[in-house]
Amino acid sequence: MNEVSVAACTPKENGPMPCDPAAMKPSSKGVALGVDLLWAALGDIPVNDDGELEADFLHFIAGDDQVEVWHWFEAKFPGFSVGDRMSGKGSAS
Repeated sequence: MNEVSVAACTPKENGPMPCDPAAMKPSSKGVALGVDLLWAALGDIPVNDDGELEADFLHFIAGDDQVEVWHWFEAKFPGFSVGDRMSGKGSAS
């Protein structure tokens, strides 16, 4: 697998996660680290009863539907499955 550099994708205290997803270029070790860190960071974003983000995440803004974020993960990271992650099957570790 190819590792993704996520150094620029670290959450700031009380603010959105600064990250340019387009800048996440694979290296020779695997994308597992990048997708795991981003998925964990998404888990820290509150979601309201309507399934909307209550805080900014990457290029998504508060009020965006979490399903849009899930689709982005699956499109950005080939082989990634939200369903597997939600059921505990898909850890890249």
